[in-house]
Amino acid sequence: MSNSWFSFGKDSPQVKLAKIEFDNGYALNIMSDQLPFTIGRSKDRNLVVTSTFVSRRHCTIDAVRGELHIIDESQNGTFIDDHLLKHESAAIAHRIHLLFGGEFMLAISPYDEHGRLIEAPEPDDTAAATRGNTHG
Repeated sequence: MSNSWFSFGKDSPQVKLAKIEFDNGYALNIMSDQLPFTIGRSKDRNLVVTSTFVSRRHCTIDAVRGELHIIDESQNGTFIDDHLLKHESAAIAHRIHLLFGGEFMLAISPYDEHGRLIEAPEPDDTAAATRGNTHG
């Protein structure tokens, strides 16, 4: 499923693009006016993570060719479900789980054009779907 339903004209209304859920139960929404949304240890990131296992500039969530993507910028990569993403991007077409340095985990679920969260495919298909969404 493509997230190409959103647009970024200067007069476009804010749109919920994705929900980030942390393993402690806390959650936040990424809005269209927050892109690119940055994650890392550096204090200038949108989401600051204090773990030493997280790079200063770990990853970015942004629109790439009309789709929501996660872009790894870290030294050691980011695990998306069971796939290591290293200095590449992957489309966020459904709910994914990120693991940073084997310690910090969160889930990202994109919203569809009707404001509904897009869940992951069946468990057997998750690895194949993630690998199919990886772009170099």
